[in-house]
Amino acid sequence: MNRSVIASLMIGIAFLLVEGTAQTQNRTPQAAQPGRYQLFSAEHAIIGITNAEAEKVILRIDTATGKVDEWNIGQDAEGKVFDEWTPTGELPRKR
Repeated sequence: MNRSVIASLMIGIAFLLVEGTAQTQNRTPQAAQPGRYQLFSAEHAIIGITNAEAEKVILRIDTATGKVDEWNIGQDAEGKVFDEWTPTGELPRKR
């Protein structure tokens, strides 16, 4: 091979390296996909108790199924500590 062929190959390789580096640096970040679960804080009145303060809760909505769960944490009647997601509409553990 003569010098002009080698020089042409080296210039071509250098061009490809520079072009590849420029393409990776110019990528725009893609928008993050929302997670499956969305968390919300809320307040609601306790049904059946008059003059009760509104209860503050954390809700988790499953965006795939539409089900809503409430975060419960506490100690049950037997003294065992629990922290769990309970589907809304179900009674939480007795404390």
